[in-house]
Amino acid sequence: SGGFALNAAAAGARRVTGIDLDEKAVALAAGNAARNGLRAQFVHVDAFPYLRDMQRNGKRAGLVILDPPKLARSRDDLEDALRTQFDFHRTALEIIEPGGLLVTACCSGLISEEMFLDTLRKAGRRVGREARVFALAGPAADHPYSLHFPEGRYLKTAWTMVV
Repeated sequence: SGGFALNAAAAGARRVTGIDLDEKAVALAAGNAARNGLRAQFVHVDAFPYLRDMQRNGKRAGLVILDPPKLARSRDDLEDALRTQFDFHRTALEIIEPGGLLVTACCSGLISEEMFLDTLRKAGRRVGREARVFALAGPAADHPYSLHFPEGRYLKTAWTMVV
């Protein structure tokens, strides 16, 4: 639907590029932008190579929003999922301008908030940057979870300033 990109455009971002691997999502987002009179570009591409190309070409961004799909569907996926989350964080931290923002989300219940933030901390250390968390968000009231099933608290988002 392009929700993050459209909200950035509506808030006055000078340049907005929404990236999604789902072709239908890209078409839907572009249609939503047009219907709402918002200027935003939407690209049908895998986000990770796109971010890597930005990094290689010296391109910078003032804001990067990472909202990947569920990375860990089973415990067998956990190690690869954490490595992927780390790689996303590392690459994003390399392209964000000093003082820029990284909003990063995770919707994998098997990845705890502590693990999620640890990938961000380690990625920052790797590239000599720090993501200073100014807000952490979890599931909204319409996503209740049981204290007996911590994986039900699968939504987590860190709002950070990169220095």
